[in-house]
Amino acid sequence: MTTYRSNIQLTYRGVIKDGKVKVDASQLKVDVPIYFSEGDRIDVVIRHSTKRRSTDQNRYYWGVVVPIVRRGLRDAGYPLTDRDTHQALKQMFLSVDCDFGLHLTPSTTELSTEQMNEFVENIRLWAWEKLKVTIPEPGEQVELKFS
Repeated sequence: MTTYRSNIQLTYRGVIKDGKVKVDASQLKVDVPIYFSEGDRIDVVIRHSTKRRSTDQNRYYWGVVVPIVRRGLRDAGYPLTDRDTHQALKQMFLSVDCDFGLHLTPSTTELSTEQMNEFVENIRLWAWEKLKVTIPEPGEQVELKFS
């Protein structure tokens, strides 16, 4: 039986120092034999590292943005769950049209901090224009009352 392994991707953070790539080799020694065999052809990709969406951004999104949008949608006649609201927001603001009619929607866990800020700001503007609800800025003190 052949195992389909072409979708495996291992990512390790490193730094360029003294003209050389420095990566924590101890983790490589553990992971590589698990996922790859002797003689496997591999690609090595080097790119600038981006800072992924932060824990604070995630808490703000799920604790403030999603509940307020969900309530606005409910008031407009769309009784969605938090997950449904999240999926709808991703489709509206993150989907990319590809060839053959495909629509790809990335996970918010893959967004950089800048991309997450842009995603949330687009939601805030849309929520104000379409739902007439205000989503407070991160750290802004507000009192939320949900029935």
